[in-house]
Amino acid sequence: MSLSEKHRPSRFDELWQWPESPTLSIITREITQKKLQTPMLIRSNYGEGKTTLARIIGRRACCRQTDQHSFEPCGCCDGCLNFQMNGPTSSCDFGYLEMDCTGWSASELRDIVLKNTIYTIFKSSLRRWVVCLDEIGRQPIAFQRQLLKLIENSRVHFILCSGTDDSIDRALSERCVIRPLSPPTPLQCQAAVKRIAAAEGIQLHEAAVPLLVTRLGCNPRRILNALSTAASLVNGAVGIQEINMALAMHTEGK
Repeated sequence: MSLSEKHRPSRFDELWQWPESPTLSIITREITQKKLQTPMLIRSNYGEGKTTLARIIGRRACCRQTDQHSFEPCGCCDGCLNFQMNGPTSSCDFGYLEMDCTGWSASELRDIVLKNTIYTIFKSSLRRWVVCLDEIGRQPIAFQRQLLKLIENSRVHFILCSGTDDSIDRALSERCVIRPLSPPTPLQCQAAVKRIAAAEGIQLHEAAVPLLVTRLGCNPRRILNALSTAASLVNGAVGIQEINMALAMHTEGK
């Protein structure tokens, strides 16, 4: 398992952007007030946490002990454990469904969403199912327009995830609340890298950390992939030389 998957955040306060991100402040406030807006379009670059954010909202929807925290999933009830056991893309009777839009036709996706959110037991703590339509911006405009009625008429919290350079149909975008997720700051990235390296038993020279962060543009997934490569190149502490070698390997051919 890659470091980015092993250390994928499962709570809002584990996201690298926490707590300074305006988008996270808005979403957690809406969950606390039980007024989560829908449909929601989360926009960010590759590897910066848009799908992870959708899954955290979904985990909260599945949580059965929401009285323990105003917006975080508890992580230990049957809803949270069911989410972790079945995986985020598996349908269950708790309230979260994740669909990669690149893997289905619009009609297939529509049928799957309706089947899993209408004809199953309803237990979502957010009062509606949360459905994540991932990578929707990578599909053509015609595909997106076929989903307009589904998104407008279904009593579901729709979360659409798209890259900042992806093309979103104007009609679809205008029906959404836009939640841009900015990359974490260099200081946030450095703190996360040190925390994860310590958890993995990876020794890091102090000067290697800012180099890793800045060269990869504060992108969490790319940072952790490069860190894993650098750690495999040396038996001792990871220094600037290993980071440069890992960066060369990960940027080769780009």
